[in-house]
Amino acid sequence: MLSQIVGIIKGNYSPLNIIEVSSNNIRHNYQYLSSIDKSIKIAPVLKSNAYGHDIKIIGKEVDKLKPPFICVDSLYEAYELQKANIKSPILIMGYVAPLSLKTKPLPFSFAVYTKEIVDALASYQPQAKVHIFVDTGMHREGIDVSELADFVKYVKEQKLFIEGLMSHFAMADKPNHILTKSQVDKFQESQKIMSTLKVIPSGASILTGCE
Repeated sequence: MLSQIVGIIKGNYSPLNIIEVSSNNIRHNYQYLSSIDKSIKIAPVLKSNAYGHDIKIIGKEVDKLKPPFICVDSLYEAYELQKANIKSPILIMGYVAPLSLKTKPLPFSFAVYTKEIVDALASYQPQAKVHIFVDTGMHREGIDVSELADFVKYVKEQKLFIEGLMSHFAMADKPNHILTKSQVDKFQESQKIMSTLKVIPSGASILTGCE
C-alpha cells in the first residue's frame, strides 16, 4: 500500500479517462454552423477549460478559423489564451474582480451589467471594449430590459466603447419552447433600444446558448 501511495505522489500512474480531440471535427462543426446563415458569425465559447477539453489546445484550433470572438468566462481563461498566442479577439463573459483590472492594459473585451464593473473599467481600462449583457429571462446575470436604456447611457458617460449586446438563453436547444420565444422577443426589444440610442455597431449582437 505504501509503495502505491509513493508511486501516486511521484506521478507514476495512468489516468482512467482519456479525451481525444479531433481538429477536423472542430473545423467541420464550425463551418457547418457558419453555413446555416451567412449573415451570422459563430463565436465559440471555451469556458471551463473548453468544457474540460483544454482551453489552449481547443483555442489554437478555433483560432485557425478566425472567429469574430473567442468567449471565455474569466480573466484567468483570457490570460491562458493569451499565453497560447491566440490572435482572435477575446470576450470575457463572466465576472471580473475590479482590483484585477489595475495591473496593466488588457486587450480583452468585457461583458458588463453592473455600475461597479463599468466604473472599474473606466478607471483602470479606459481603452476597453464592452458588451452590454441583458437579462432576457435566464435570470442568472444581466441588466433588466427595462433598465437597459439608462444603463447604456451610463456606460456612454464613462466613455467606454460599446462593442456589442449579448444575452444568455436558458433553453437555446429548444427553439420552439415558450421561454426561448420570450427571450428572443426581449432580445429583439433590446436591439431596438440600442438602435434608438445609436450605440451598437452592425453585427455585434451575441446570443450565448444553454448549458
